[in-house]
Amino acid sequence: MSGPPASVRERIGRVRDRLDADGRDQSTLTTSLMTWCYVGATEAEAFDRIERARRRAMRAGKFDDELATLRDECVVGGPAQAIDRLREYEEAGVQRIMLNHELFDDREMLEVLATEIIPEVSDR
Repeated sequence: MSGPPASVRERIGRVRDRLDADGRDQSTLTTSLMTWCYVGATEAEAFDRIERARRRAMRAGKFDDELATLRDECVVGGPAQAIDRLREYEEAGVQRIMLNHELFDDREMLEVLATEIIPEVSDR
């Protein structure tokens, strides 16, 4: 499952409603999401990562169009923006999230995730 938080909330709600209709315990379901992640110490760094990924994958569309889609459906930006988005997914009912890291050799992004973002959203 992926997409904007509102869409994710709606889909999770349908599944949870089905559990209720079938008389199943809600605790038997763990909800998860997999989405792309482009973060940096600043928003500009995140945008640079998107541009590098575009070049590597030879994507031809306009940057602004891709950015709009990524902002809507993924985790994009500096730490505060990423934290806000992760909390939106949590509020939508996501219990586990897998962050796709397109620039597999970019350890700096992993460092930002590990030191500035994940500590702020884990174990809430």
